[in-house]
Amino acid sequence: MTFSRLLLWISLLTLGLHAAEPFAVYRGDVELKSRDGLVSSWGNLTRIHGAPRVWKVKTPGGVKEVVRFDGASAVWQAVNAWGRVDGARTIVALARVGGEGVLCDGSTRSGADAIRVQGDGTKWEVLKFTRPAGTLGGFIVGADVATQNGVKADVAEIAVFRGVLSEKELAEEESRLRQKWGEPVDLPEAEQIKPWQPFAGLTTKLLRKNGQDGVHTYRIPGLATTTKGTLLAVFDLRHEGGGDLPGNIDVGLTRSTDDGETWSDTQRVIDYDGSGVGDPSILVDRETGRIFVTALWSKGNRAWFGSGPGMTPEETGQFVISHSDDDGATWSPPVSITSQVKLPEWRLCFDGPGCGMQLKDGTLVFPAQFRDAKGKPHSCFITSKDHGETWKMSPPCEGPTSEAQIVETKDGMLISMRDESRSGQRKWQRWDGAAWSKPWLNLPDPVCQASLLRHPDGTLLFSNPADAKGRVRLTVRESRDDGETWSEGRVITPGGSMYSCMSVMRDGRIAMVYEGAGGLWFASFAMEQANLAALPEGRFETTGKFGWWPARHAQKVAEPKQGVEVVFIGDSITQNWEKAGAEVWKQHLEPRKAANYGFGGDSTQHLLWRIDHGELDGMKPKVIVLHIGTNNARHGDFTPAQIAEGIGAVVVRLKTKFQEARVLLHAIFPRGADVKDEMRMKCAAVNALLPKLAGDRVSFIDLGAAFLQPDGTLTRDIAPDLLHLSAKGYEIWASKLLPHLP
Repeated sequence: MTFSRLLLWISLLTLGLHAAEPFAVYRGDVELKSRDGLVSSWGNLTRIHGAPRVWKVKTPGGVKEVVRFDGASAVWQAVNAWGRVDGARTIVALARVGGEGVLCDGSTRSGADAIRVQGDGTKWEVLKFTRPAGTLGGFIVGADVATQNGVKADVAEIAVFRGVLSEKELAEEESRLRQKWGEPVDLPEAEQIKPWQPFAGLTTKLLRKNGQDGVHTYRIPGLATTTKGTLLAVFDLRHEGGGDLPGNIDVGLTRSTDDGETWSDTQRVIDYDGSGVGDPSILVDRETGRIFVTALWSKGNRAWFGSGPGMTPEETGQFVISHSDDDGATWSPPVSITSQVKLPEWRLCFDGPGCGMQLKDGTLVFPAQFRDAKGKPHSCFITSKDHGETWKMSPPCEGPTSEAQIVETKDGMLISMRDESRSGQRKWQRWDGAAWSKPWLNLPDPVCQASLLRHPDGTLLFSNPADAKGRVRLTVRESRDDGETWSEGRVITPGGSMYSCMSVMRDGRIAMVYEGAGGLWFASFAMEQANLAALPEGRFETTGKFGWWPARHAQKVAEPKQGVEVVFIGDSITQNWEKAGAEVWKQHLEPRKAANYGFGGDSTQHLLWRIDHGELDGMKPKVIVLHIGTNNARHGDFTPAQIAEGIGAVVVRLKTKFQEARVLLHAIFPRGADVKDEMRMKCAAVNALLPKLAGDRVSFIDLGAAFLQPDGTLTRDIAPDLLHLSAKGYEIWASKLLPHLP
């Protein structure tokens, strides 16, 4: 008997004996582990889906913790670790259910037993379920076997008993739970553990939801940026279930031409009728523009476990490759390169998965893996020196290793590998062009694929679920010494997460596709030391505070540009020429053929994105009036120097795009009641740095004094909310600006 099972027996004996044997008990006050307010394990339920939260309640025994499920989260364990309950069983839970969904289930199709519940979220109930027969294999709390049909619920305890509890035993169990927990009362939100918050500059969105377009599960992402700046994401289309090859799987692809803002419909890049193909990897040849996608084709059961020695599709899995010469719009029929890279005695050979890379000398490199004659897995790589016409296999890395990613270093290459010896860490080796170094272990890893990437500035980036046991806490780390040391990293998502793949976008930010709650997610973010104020950022919201933003952007892209001679671009102070300043605009600026490109809430990064994404395309203005920066001062914790750098980036963008236009750069208008206002002082510090931006075709104009009283007071007749201008304020702006306009 294991120690944990012994503790379980002791705890139950103190509560009274049951005729039915207890199999598993999960209590909020025992063996519940968390990090950043999110559950990391609950007893032997060490696998996390989504982000189940720890929630504190007041009970007769003091403050205790329960598990809060949000309808998209679960904790679970597979049958090989949890076990099976065959025949009759009873499940008892103390829970507060809000809505309808599955409270618990088995982790396998053969052992599924979905327990559906429903409630209004107002009261705690002892829920009792008896199953006279059948099998429960593995255990999931919070969702069903497919981690779908989740339930919103708080769970204090849940127990599984072998056999059927009698009515008396059920009553005793309910009495025990009520005596221990009473009617739990929520602690105020302020006293709850503060939930995890994403790092600054991170945006995420669900790219493909499991079940979308009739695809049961989307998995195994690869990502690349083409020579035209298009993002290409490849992935498994697992049509009938979530399992690996040799299931019914095709390789799918979606394209984004606007840095991940929108994506095309899914196209099938590699599809073998009647057999499965998956585990894709993608690579762009930057010298020719050709894009390659590789995958494993399993004709029949010729995947990880069914493949054998030989070279034909009937004997062994095939290393296949397809290419595109039109930026990923269409793809060639796949061909097998198995004969070029595999030895006949090996049992299997295929790609990464994830992405490949190109060396400085033009050599194309795909990470790869193979199982040798004895079945032992080894990481490796394949290369092509003729732009993908032929391929050659490298010597193997030290096994047992599998899914790998690789980058170029100053002395060769660095490979990061999934360690199949279950060490709980990544395995690494260096390639000097002739031989491998000795391997070493570094960074926690739960035996999972990871992503490794070199940024153009030389920084290495590495992403994986940063936990030695569970596939949770997807983290991105940076190294500025070719992988000798790594930063502590930044968390993309603290909950359940698995495979990931990164790529550098055209503006220098990082794009990522990763496996998260409910499907594949897209994320974008900047380097750790990057100034976000000087990097483009669009808004992904389609609802809520900035739900209007994409529609206004689309409108501005589409509206006529011919004849515009003066362009106003900025934030809400500029946009409000359309409201408080409408009459002044009509009288003084409309005759000068002016156009308004102000967006409320915008900071420098949003302005950069709009300039890059077509709003001003087709114009030939004589003058551009720029006022931006006050939102940077208020939001994002930017320093004055960072804000000034962001404004400078906008100026450079405008000068580059319009090489005959003059830029009238305004100092940030005064805000707050007086000179002691915190935001007023911060804006003034930014303004002190802006004159250095003046020069060739750029004029710096400070109108601040025109809006203020002699003592520096900003009155509400000029700015009703001490920020946005009134009609009178726009009259002042126009009167001071008109002499500078054509």
